[in-house]
Amino acid sequence: MKWEKKKIHEFAEVVTGGTPSTKKTEYWDGGTIPWLPSGACQNCRISQTNTYITEKGLKESSAKMMPKQTVVIALTGATTGKVGILDIEACGNQSVTGILPNEKYVPEYLYYYLMSIRDDIIFDSYGGAQKHISQGYVKNIQVPLPPLPVQQKIADSLNKVTTLIKMRKEQIAVLDKLAKDTFIDMFGDPKGNPMGWDKKPLGETIKEICYGSSVKAFDVHDEDSIPILRIPNIVGGVINTTDMKYVNRSLVSKSLLLKKGDILFVRTNGNPDYIARCAVFKMDGDFVFASYLIRARVDINMVNPEYVVYALSIDSVRQEIRKECRTTAGNYNININGIKSLKLIFPPIHLQQQFTERIAVIERQKEHLKDSLVELEALQKIIMKKAFSGELFC
Repeated sequence: MKWEKKKIHEFAEVVTGGTPSTKKTEYWDGGTIPWLPSGACQNCRISQTNTYITEKGLKESSAKMMPKQTVVIALTGATTGKVGILDIEACGNQSVTGILPNEKYVPEYLYYYLMSIRDDIIFDSYGGAQKHISQGYVKNIQVPLPPLPVQQKIADSLNKVTTLIKMRKEQIAVLDKLAKDTFIDMFGDPKGNPMGWDKKPLGETIKEICYGSSVKAFDVHDEDSIPILRIPNIVGGVINTTDMKYVNRSLVSKSLLLKKGDILFVRTNGNPDYIARCAVFKMDGDFVFASYLIRARVDINMVNPEYVVYALSIDSVRQEIRKECRTTAGNYNININGIKSLKLIFPPIHLQQQFTERIAVIERQKEHLKDSLVELEALQKIIMKKAFSGELFC
């Protein structure tokens, strides 16, 4: 069934926020009014924020209060086109546009619809490294508007799937915490090193380390190509091959072929928390790696590669990694010397092995949950496509 389409400004008021002067402490100190940056828009419900402004800051700036059920959308940066729906009253900065609720539409329906067309929004965005859309663009987005009861049915159906997706993510997070807790239980926090383990630079265990290939990658795999691992493939301490690129085999040095047990480090990113995130290569077949990654081969008689990955994920170690980061044009970077200088505790190799065996059990459980998560996210997309085209409810 084809439903009437209306531009957002034809059925709702659209507002954009602002930022009180950071030079005036009276706008911020002791603030109680939730204030959202664009990063708060993560395709989720928003029930809290990390930043607050004062009544004076609100009155004397272009920030605007938005009621509960406002649908917010990010206008710029990495979250361009991502949305949120307010469970609290809040205001936002100039990179957050709010679509205020009213009786003409179901806010959750609009929230899910905007989520479903983010790829189109990104395609329409402009700018170089930082993509942008405008308030005017948001106002003119056309939305299919079925009768309110149908909008509610669609929102309810998607809420059920979203609840299951959230549950899976929470279960995965619990297992992630269990892995870190297992590390702390066995070895103690590396910062204080309460068990008195050997503590030394990672470089003392590295036999070989190098940057990857800068050869241009492409999407299509053929008989002359070889898969190349990039930053998006290093996810959550493992290598994810969902989004693969390829390079011409003849253009890449054989010395960059990966071997099982190699550790791949992320060396540059806009988010400092991604720097030196790493994973162990375990796959069969020929793979190479891109220039924004660093490969390290360690002496397995001194250190277990899986142990290194988990040791580098501990919060106190992450804090030390941030100190090694350098910024260039908005990106954070770490070089080979920075990787080699990272100090870790080194328990005896047999204890490292015991740890990795315990972690393997946790990882198998995580893989089952991740597979389920992928299926649920695919189901969500199918429901969205059918629902907003009028195939699901008439």
